Amino acid sequence: MTRADLTFSPRFLAGGAGNIFVHAVAPRSAGAGDVVVMLPPLFEELNKSRRMYALQARSFASRGLIAILPDLYGIGDSEGDVSTASLQIWHQDLGSVMQWIGESVKPQRIHVFGLRAAALFFEMIDTTVSPVASWVLWSPIERGSRLVRDLFRQALIVARNRGDGSITSKALKERVAAQGYIEISGYRLSADLLVQLENTSVAQSVPAHVGVHWFDVRAGLDPGAGVREPASVGRWRDAGCEVDYRLCEGPPFWQTAEISTVAQLVEETTNAIVDKN
Repeated sequence: MTRADLTFSPRFLAGGAGNIFVHAVAPRSAGAGDVVVMLPPLFEELNKSRRMYALQARSFASRGLIAILPDLYGIGDSEGDVSTASLQIWHQDLGSVMQWIGESVKPQRIHVFGLRAAALFFEMIDTTVSPVASWVLWSPIERGSRLVRDLFRQALIVARNRGDGSITSKALKERVAAQGYIEISGYRLSADLLVQLENTSVAQSVPAHVGVHWFDVRAGLDPGAGVREPASVGRWRDAGCEVDYRLCEGPPFWQTAEISTVAQLVEETTNAIVDKN
């Protein structure tokens, strides 16, 4: 299927604090089929992964699925400034997306997809719109505290590169608490948002009848090495959830210096959903 066989439908929806940008990619002949809601990663990782998200959306559409890609308030092409964002606003944004899907797309089933910190938002998806068939995770961040720790590490490196060589992690956190925000990779993040993110984690359990496809991307995989699965995989399986866990070899495209892609990951992700249908 070529680009000419697909439809690309950008639009704005009223979100929690402003209009949010939503991009839909579908086969030109699409009816009321399955929808994949592609939740975005956060901040610079979103910028780095735009290419992979576009490739994955087109791959989904080439196999008869409708891919929906929303930008949250203050991020990407949505209105607002991320300095005034909150988890509550983002929750309302996703509610607006799901309402629009239910009223305008009317899917048979929904698949929820996300890279890295997007996994922290899976529980925000309204499952009353349409049955959720599966969760698809790419190298998810299981705890928001890890995300915040990585953000502070980036800020610390930048501060030291700018000549503030004596600053410590503790001093940086005190500075953030005093001024109420931190600048990271061009994003001004409020101290309140950082606290909210730090207190999030992936779902403790998976809704009934939802299967999970979990892909971890690793550079230079050793075929002879054993596979150590993340804690959440074991916990979800113990609760009766069917979890398909896979390792995929490739660069961590969400953080590489140059924009990179992992073709195998796109192919395996699409097959995982389509083969289950």
